[in-house]
Amino acid sequence: MLSIPVKKAEQQRLSKSLEVFVSKNYDSATLDKVRPFFSSLDECRRAFADSGEGNTIESAIASGESYLCAIKILEQKVPISSTDIKFQWLDTYARTKHPVLNYTLEKACIMYSLASLHSKIAADIDLRGTNAHKIALNSLQLAAGWLGSCKDLLRDLNSDNKLDVGPENVQMWSDIMIAQAYMTMYDKLDKQTANKVNIAKVAYSVHRNFEQAAVCLPQVKNFPKELENLLKYYSGVFHASAHYYMALADKEKSLKTSVGFGKVVARLKLSETLITKSMQFKGIKNTQFELGRNLLNLITNEKTTSESENFSIYMDRVPEENALDAIEILSMVTPKASEARSCPNEELMNSIVPLEIVNLHKDYCDYIWQVFNVFKIKVQGAIQQINSLPSGGGSTMPEALWSEIVAVQGKDIERNISSIKGNRKAARDMMETIKNQLLKEERDEEAMKKQYGSKWNREPSSLGNSEIKSKIETLMKKCQQAEESDIKSENDFLSKKAIISKILLPRDQLESQLPNIDVSLQAEQGVIYNTMKNSIRILEDSLSKYSELLSKNDPSEGLKKLHESGSSKEQIFSELNENFSSVREEIDNELESIAEKREELQKLQAAGSVESRAAPLLNEWRTALEMKKVIDKRLDDGLSFYSKLLDNVVSLDNESQSFIKAREFGKQDLLRIVGAKPAEPAKAPVSDSKTKILPPAQVPVVQPPPPQYPSQFINQPYPSPPQYPPNYPPPPGQPGYQPNYAQYPPPPSQPGYQPNYAQYPPPPNYGQYNPAFPPQYPQGYPQYPPQGGYQYQPPPGAPQNIPYQFNRK
Repeated sequence: MLSIPVKKAEQQRLSKSLEVFVSKNYDSATLDKVRPFFSSLDECRRAFADSGEGNTIESAIASGESYLCAIKILEQKVPISSTDIKFQWLDTYARTKHPVLNYTLEKACIMYSLASLHSKIAADIDLRGTNAHKIALNSLQLAAGWLGSCKDLLRDLNSDNKLDVGPENVQMWSDIMIAQAYMTMYDKLDKQTANKVNIAKVAYSVHRNFEQAAVCLPQVKNFPKELENLLKYYSGVFHASAHYYMALADKEKSLKTSVGFGKVVARLKLSETLITKSMQFKGIKNTQFELGRNLLNLITNEKTTSESENFSIYMDRVPEENALDAIEILSMVTPKASEARSCPNEELMNSIVPLEIVNLHKDYCDYIWQVFNVFKIKVQGAIQQINSLPSGGGSTMPEALWSEIVAVQGKDIERNISSIKGNRKAARDMMETIKNQLLKEERDEEAMKKQYGSKWNREPSSLGNSEIKSKIETLMKKCQQAEESDIKSENDFLSKKAIISKILLPRDQLESQLPNIDVSLQAEQGVIYNTMKNSIRILEDSLSKYSELLSKNDPSEGLKKLHESGSSKEQIFSELNENFSSVREEIDNELESIAEKREELQKLQAAGSVESRAAPLLNEWRTALEMKKVIDKRLDDGLSFYSKLLDNVVSLDNESQSFIKAREFGKQDLLRIVGAKPAEPAKAPVSDSKTKILPPAQVPVVQPPPPQYPSQFINQPYPSPPQYPPNYPPPPGQPGYQPNYAQYPPPPSQPGYQPNYAQYPPPPNYGQYNPAFPPQYPQGYPQYPPQGGYQYQPPPGAPQNIPYQFNRK
């Protein structure tokens, strides 16, 4: 667990400077009264500065809180500008000394150090101990609370001397403390029995807080590289853990409903990507590295199992990462404020100045800074208005119009039309393929019915596939309706192509068509604009001067005199505020000058604006823009329709393949029943030894072409091969097919083929042949010999007395 590097304070005696101030402004009796308080102040700072060097962390925290209380009292009594006090601190990362010249920054440094001590308690504790998680969580919340108080002080600090105690560094460590508080809760949860959704939410909260901390890293100077890698490593590991446990939760839900299993696989894939990327960071050691490695093993095993289950059982489509539901971020861990601690001898400081003066001093400081903030807001508003003005005339297209044109230029109408045509053709081809496959299966079934007659007793294919064919017809009709709308959109585009093409040019070419502004008018605008830019520098210098005067101002003496004179608070503040009247007048005069120049510039710009000079051309562009928006909308609808249509066709193809395979399995079973007692083969007549009997011609087996799927489905995972029961061997063409040549002789194209010439009768001029009783041949072999007469014709060059070949007349 990370801890904030402890910010070290230099040893110094503050009492010496404070005693000089009191002896100069008060009598010796007052000095004797407050001297014990000054000694206590030095002792608290010394004990706090020695934190971690002989003192326990708890005692250092107590000393730091007492020292903070003393500084707050001292701030009310002794203006730091009236002393030579310079608080010395070491920068946390650069380890260089820096003086702190105001109470506000000193309090911020104390709060930052207190936060680092509380974080060290949480980092050093062994979470396996009794109540260890509770102690660590409380310490991290206290650390975040001190950092929050420090951030509130820095927000109102009008100084750039913030050392390492800057807003970005404080915010970064505050996010880290909250992240580690959720890490403590994550460690406490039992990963086996706890609710998986709750574990995912806690892990995701860890990731988001570490991610927010990493955003501040570029603004933090000299931050150690190993800690930067560790922040990013923790962010990635817990991001992966969140999706892993959310996947387990989705899996439990999917097992009950049998839907949504694709989300499980998608989350596990995303989780594996995140953890793999996180494990590549350098410098991760020991238990930190073990955390990621163990999670990587869990994610990899679960992903492999879930993918296998999805392919073999659910076959659910795996969605994209951006389609996954977001994980909730928890807000239960909040910064905790520490209890206020008193300072030894703090009541002695009441004798330095009257309480009325102290309150008056605080109110006056608030008053003068409020006045300053009013002028600061005025200056910032004027600067913002000047920067928002266009720098000159020229031919500049209105930004609103250009934004709309850019939005539609990214959509290529012709490419979308081509995509629609391709998708429509792919869908129709797939549907035609499905219909042909079903028709072929029906014809094969009819052939078997004719061959085996009443023995072939099963439901016709036309009854079983009627629902599939009905769905195909429905999709065909929808596709036809969509085609009519597509043709209309294409015709509209072709008729308006010339108009639409005018807004498809780059910005520089479009602006080159706009008429230019008058040269003299443009030069006059440039002079006014440069004058206003120069006024920005004057305002910034005046505002900086005003802030410096307020920081160095010591109103103590003036407040005492005016208060003793009996003046009211308003009169006192008004009179003392006159010390800054000159710088306020400078700012007011410059603001008035800027307002006049801005009005003059706006008049010139209105006279030569693009809207007035190029109204017909701009209107023509706006008309073309509206035309393209309408066509783009219709084409987007078409692309969406065909995407859904292809999904339905693919689903229908899977259904058709399942039906055909089921029919094929039934066919094989029925063939075994029908062919259990085959007929005796016809007895071959006696053949003449001089005649060569030719074997039956080998019939080539023509395989149907593979289905052509659209390009977007090529990379989709295919389902696992079907699992066949032991009693049903897989059919030919499926994995695991083993031909049984003992039962079925191999065809001529297979090894081991032995022609049985005794099975086939010789030609009619050998032996006895009765045309009324033709021989029966196996299915798939042509009838041999054919019907009709035969005549012996030897080939050219062959001996005439040797029978060679028989040809039909």
